[in-house]
Amino acid sequence: MKKINLIGYGNWGKRIYPILKDIKNIKVKIIKKKDLLNKSSLDLILTNNETHYSLVKRSLITNNNVFCEKPLTTSISKALKLYKFSDQNKKKIYVSDIENFKNRKIRIKKNNIIIRTKHSLIKNDILWRLAYHDFSYIYKYVKFKKLTEIKVLKIQTGIINFSLIFNNINFNFSYNLNTNIKKHFFNDTNLVSRKNYYKKMLNNLLSSRVNFTQNKEISLFCIKITNMIEYKIKKFK
Repeated sequence: MKKINLIGYGNWGKRIYPILKDIKNIKVKIIKKKDLLNKSSLDLILTNNETHYSLVKRSLITNNNVFCEKPLTTSISKALKLYKFSDQNKKKIYVSDIENFKNRKIRIKKNNIIIRTKHSLIKNDILWRLAYHDFSYIYKYVKFKKLTEIKVLKIQTGIINFSLIFNNINFNFSYNLNTNIKKHFFNDTNLVSRKNYYKKMLNNLLSSRVNFTQNKEISLFCIKITNMIEYKIKKFK
């Protein structure tokens, strides 16, 4: 029986808890942010982005392995510190990469269109909430290519359009949180699904059937790209 600490029993934690209860051979303990940590097989950190760094570090100090909701942090320098600390403590960090468990086949073109629309009352943090997932898709296609240009095309409340150019491959991203039409496309591939991939991801993690090295590379890539776009947006405004 594996002991699991669930840190962050807010809106997202309450959605994930029933999934955990459906996984065999684990015992879940809900931990409040300020509670003392007990030894576990895995700490699940499901809090807001701003608390990830301190909570992940606390878990590593307690000598626990960590699953963290994406992103690991919103700072590439802090993310690197956490990975270095985990290596020193000989512990593992795994960041949610749920999109990679959908096994969607995407055909990359010279010009690529990524579109995601839905209705959300929360209009901010679009890059971390939505674009991060799509960056995880493009990682394997561009990891050996140079990011030659970032173009911020449109910014409004709940809307952001931008493009990333890696050598001669162009990725155009369009996000809109102001519509009731829910869709998520990468070129012609529909990424919307009702299947429970979160359970699949956690089952694979708990049985050590995941690639930690690849997960780390994707995590750092997504954070770095997002930080670069954020810098560009500040100049755009």
